[in-house]
Amino acid sequence: MMESSKQKVKCQQLPKSIKKSLESKIHWTIVSVIYEPRQNYSETEKCLNILKERLLKRIETLEVPVDQLNGLKNVRKILKEEEERYIFMEEGLLHLEGEIAKDSLAINTLYENIQILQKEIQPLNHELAALEAEADKLFHRDGNDDLGLPVLSAESLELPVLQNEVLKIGNPQALLGDMNVIQQSDEMKAMKAFLEQLYEKAEFQVE
Repeated sequence: MMESSKQKVKCQQLPKSIKKSLESKIHWTIVSVIYEPRQNYSETEKCLNILKERLLKRIETLEVPVDQLNGLKNVRKILKEEEERYIFMEEGLLHLEGEIAKDSLAINTLYENIQILQKEIQPLNHELAALEAEADKLFHRDGNDDLGLPVLSAESLELPVLQNEVLKIGNPQALLGDMNVIQQSDEMKAMKAFLEQLYEKAEFQVE
């Protein structure tokens, strides 16, 4: 009697986890079939339940090669990892959508604030233009930004001429003394300081 060249394949029953998974899939398949638009629901459900019981009994005694069973476990592991990664990516997508919604709201708020500021700036621009017009009138400026200040003649700045005019008046010494007192007075000093500030501001406006 010749021995068979093929060795007997070692088999093993399906694990309970796989059986439960198959049972769940069968159950939901039946539910989906029953709730499809058709007639005779009770007869259809009865037939499907009978088929389910037979299939589950067959699964209980079903044996598969060990190497194939290990491969099936690996497939289940891969599917579980893919499902977890899908859930993680879906949560990340929801978070990203929430951040985009927040940024969009912030941009809309910023745009509204810009519009409000522009409306507030408009009357300020009008007020500034009015003030510039008043300044032009005050300093008599023309298109060349020249100030309409009175021009002093060279003769008026010559001290000897002024002294000669003073000497023509009776009692010039007393008059010169009075003029000296006026020049040294606090009021005259304040007046000179005011005029200097006024001319400095006028020169600044021209620049």
